[in-house]
Amino acid sequence: MQSSHIISERKKVENHKQLYRLQIGSKDICEDLSCLGVTKRKSKTMKMPLTPKKYFPDFLRGYFDGDGGVWIGLKNKNQNTETFTLSTYFTSGSKEFLISLKDILTQYGMVGGSLVKKERGFDLKYSVRNSLILYKIMYNSKCSLFLNRKRVKFDKYAVVAQLN
Repeated sequence: MQSSHIISERKKVENHKQLYRLQIGSKDICEDLSCLGVTKRKSKTMKMPLTPKKYFPDFLRGYFDGDGGVWIGLKNKNQNTETFTLSTYFTSGSKEFLISLKDILTQYGMVGGSLVKKERGFDLKYSVRNSLILYKIMYNSKCSLFLNRKRVKFDKYAVVAQLN
């Protein structure tokens, strides 16, 4: 955009990440963004964008890197045994967005998944089998851009699971 606008640092609130703001007062840019589906309070109203199938893995990986998570660790299967497990989730203020995402992911073989209400939005959660499918979708051979710390967790699970 070659903007000369200043990026300002917002006052850090306890237990929150540092925030930054770029303010641009261009009506043309606002109209362009509106035509692309950007709305006020978008986190609560966002809808699934129309994404060509060949770009969906890239869209998914980008969304996951920004508003998703992966967890690996031990879970008590019952009182006597622990199981090394993997789970993933997507977070959004828009229930409609997550339902649409879940519908698309079923086309890739992901079944189940649970939509969980949180204080400020929703999580779409997946357990081991679906998380491994998600891994294959997002980190295919064509991908080169990703948040390394999240991919490393998937890779760590694969290594440890092979040892067990």
